Amino acid sequence: MRRLSTEPDSAIRILNQRVAALDVRGHTLDHVAFMFFNPQEPFTVSDVFVGDALFGAGCGGLFEGTYDRMFAALNRLRQLPPASRLWCAHEYTLKNLRVAVQLGEDNAKQAARLAALEQLVSEAGLREHEWMTIPLTIAEETETNPFFRWDSPRLQKAVDTQDSLETFTRVRQFRDKF
Repeated sequence: MRRLSTEPDSAIRILNQRVAALDVRGHTLDHVAFMFFNPQEPFTVSDVFVGDALFGAGCGGLFEGTYDRMFAALNRLRQLPPASRLWCAHEYTLKNLRVAVQLGEDNAKQAARLAALEQLVSEAGLREHEWMTIPLTIAEETETNPFFRWDSPRLQKAVDTQDSLETFTRVRQFRDKF
């Protein structure tokens, strides 16, 4: 099996689309994401199929990986262009947002995202998992996903940490209780 980097030169073509694998080990030991490059801008990632590495306002649990490995995987995703669309394997956004606000970061964008989603579900008379928030974007997740906000001073204060990896670890441990 050929190892692929994030550079378009090492991408393969699938249905005339340039695609590269991105190492996102952490949820499991062999987890990869697939990045699709924009045909008009060959050095720009347009869509990323992340599997269980990342969810709306959340990330995958650590089944086989470690905190530092998952942190590194999410950091790779966080470095992608803000407009990159993320396609995750499951819809957990509403639950993840409800848990995220309990962290006490006092994040107005996170609270607004939760309120808008709860209103949408309520007005439509839907039950959880009868709607989709996917695709997500790097920009939205950077503003509202606590697993992308390890360097936020407000989140670090809320979870009583000063280090990015420690913050990520505390947030993951908090989420594991739900």
